[in-house]
Amino acid sequence: MSILAKKMSTASSVPASYAALGEQLIDLHSVILEDAQIYAPVRLKEDAPKVSAGLYSAILSAVDEAAPCFVIGTKDQPNLAIIQLSIGMVRMITEKKLGAKSDKDQGPRSLGLLDLVLLQPSFDAILAGLQSLLGEGSAGLHLTNRCLTINAITGIDEAGKWVRLSLPVVAKDGATDIGDELSVEFLMSAFMADTVAMALHSGEGHIVIDPSDPWASHMHSTVLQSTLPLKVIVEVLNMSVADCTRLELGQTIALPGASHRHLSVSTESSSGLINLATSTLGVAKSNKAVKLLDDVDSSFLSDIGTIMQA
Repeated sequence: MSILAKKMSTASSVPASYAALGEQLIDLHSVILEDAQIYAPVRLKEDAPKVSAGLYSAILSAVDEAAPCFVIGTKDQPNLAIIQLSIGMVRMITEKKLGAKSDKDQGPRSLGLLDLVLLQPSFDAILAGLQSLLGEGSAGLHLTNRCLTINAITGIDEAGKWVRLSLPVVAKDGATDIGDELSVEFLMSAFMADTVAMALHSGEGHIVIDPSDPWASHMHSTVLQSTLPLKVIVEVLNMSVADCTRLELGQTIALPGASHRHLSVSTESSSGLINLATSTLGVAKSNKAVKLLDDVDSSFLSDIGTIMQA
């Protein structure tokens, strides 16, 4: 990837393909709300989702280390995603099931294996909602691990890229007696996040994770990690070969349609130059950079989808 592409990536912390995940997973948000409502003392409603992206080490430092986690994946890729229930959600569910209420004066009680067992039905409902949303191809996703703290999860490359999606619920009437924040955090590896984003963007509702075909997973990951040279184009001119041969050092070439506010971000492919998006020129961290003005062109994404599903 070119230096310019790296500057672009630092200017925007969340790629466009991830930014809309919260809205696109609204049906899953509804599943979380429906399950939480069973245990809540007040009426709940969905709150605005939040999305962030970065290295796993950065994601790890931003989440609640004490919140229980359920890890999902396939036989060949056991750590595709982590579903983490907030401490407030955990206490609300477990106290309702145990018929007890924690004493705030004595501080929060320590969580144990019993809590993971009590939380299992809620996790199953969330996983079923995710599989239903993504289609039959996601049936191979299953629980591969469950831990009382996220630090207990092993086998994850901390330098790998991950996406964090928070789906919170709040009191419908503004009541404050529900206690701590109620939310479910989805921590997705880049492979999982890219696959989910592609499935939702294409509208086909099929996730490309086939546990019986590890080669497809490998090719999917290989395609997504391949690099492309990005070109920021001010204007494309048509000039005859004869005129090109007469160009001289210091000659001025007019760009009548050029605008720093509408630059084309493109890349070369076997079929020629492909436009990815439009952008505007600016400065980021003392470096010249461009900011994307729209999502990546659907024709480019559809070609990637064909490669993934081949």
